[in-house]
Amino acid sequence: MGRRACTAAAPRHWASWLRAAIHETGLQEPLIDVLLAHGARIDAQGAGNAHARVNGCLANGRPDAAEYLASRGAPLDLESASGVGRLDLVQSFFNPYGSLKSPATTVQLKDGFTWACEYGRTDVVEYLLDRGVDAGEVLPRPHKQTGLRWAAHAGHLDTVKTLLKRRPRVDLRDASFGATPLGWALHGCWEATGRGSGAKRTLLRDRRATRRRRFFH
Repeated sequence: MGRRACTAAAPRHWASWLRAAIHETGLQEPLIDVLLAHGARIDAQGAGNAHARVNGCLANGRPDAAEYLASRGAPLDLESASGVGRLDLVQSFFNPYGSLKSPATTVQLKDGFTWACEYGRTDVVEYLLDRGVDAGEVLPRPHKQTGLRWAAHAGHLDTVKTLLKRRPRVDLRDASFGATPLGWALHGCWEATGRGSGAKRTLLRDRRATRRRRFFH
């Protein structure tokens, strides 16, 4: 890599390091408080791709910040309410017979289901499945993968079990990386010791059961 390329990459590298350092040192919430105290708008759009604040946190792997902003009064739509586990608000976006209320959209529903799976909001996942979300659907964002992939990678065993009850394909390879949910569970274990091990065992059992059903039927 040439000098110019290294120079261009440096700001992105340091920005990524700084975000991680703020999160890991416990400065994230105090820094949010300081920014809000000095006039930062909690209801403004623009957190990456014109996201609302909470939605931007969810899309960038910062569920703790998303929850904290929600607790400070940040507005929540169906997507963000699902991602921070606010089942009471999620329910308010549906009519009694199960259809969405305006202004909730199908895009928010699918993105919210993605974050609920990734961050282990099992009660929200189950509620959305009961409202017609397909456990095996390839979700549009961010990498065209299934909810099972997101739950398995993050090691959320209860969420994985909830999804497996609906019999999604466990051998489906995603279009972005060519990996199965089991592969993502293993990857999660490598990323953080012990993380994902319960999800990995559950997926292994279900994969063996799937093979037996295909053999005998």
